[in-house]
Amino acid sequence: MGSHRSLPSQLAESLPEYLKATELCLQRHKPGGGVLGYPTAALLCIVIDALGGYLSREIIPVRAKVNGRVETRRLRIDKEPFRVLNSRLFNSRHFRLRLSEADIKSVKEYLRNPTVHNAAIQKDHRLFIGDPNGPPFTRRKGLLWVNLPALAARTREAVKRFLAVSEQYVPGSEGERAIESRLPGLEREGRAWSALAAPPRARISTHTSTATTYSKS
Repeated sequence: MGSHRSLPSQLAESLPEYLKATELCLQRHKPGGGVLGYPTAALLCIVIDALGGYLSREIIPVRAKVNGRVETRRLRIDKEPFRVLNSRLFNSRHFRLRLSEADIKSVKEYLRNPTVHNAAIQKDHRLFIGDPNGPPFTRRKGLLWVNLPALAARTREAVKRFLAVSEQYVPGSEGERAIESRLPGLEREGRAWSALAAPPRARISTHTSTATTYSKS
């Protein structure tokens, strides 16, 4: 833990720390079997939530039901940070999640909120250890099943891509505003992270060698 002159600099330390903690949780086998799944899920959700806040101005494709028909709409991430799962951070030419708006809300409501706030998940939803190259999310009889190694792998790729362009995306984002709003007024003045000069936004690289798709069963 060090002192930082900018928010992107701090994120370059904090996000890899969250990922390292996630890795340790997945490597820790319990005497009765299984790994530390609940903290793994909570830590990954914290990272995904943060990435969505810093990419709040990105416009991403989302499938939604409109007048009874399923349509793909282009929406800003804005104040729905888990839409970042459909962004270029988590997707590439070889990998597509293609989550619908309902899927994204399910991840937030059935995974992020209960694991972070209640140390639990809703009845019959599942965390499981599957193929790290497989889909992170599947639906089984309408229930959300989360493949933790796959979600961890996709989140590691997303963090790597984000850190390469963070200085272009963080200034003026919802994530930055949330941090600044917690500073006392006199302390906030002149200390905004975005007061540092930021170059033009760069395109997020989506190069990856992993191929998989979002699946339903």
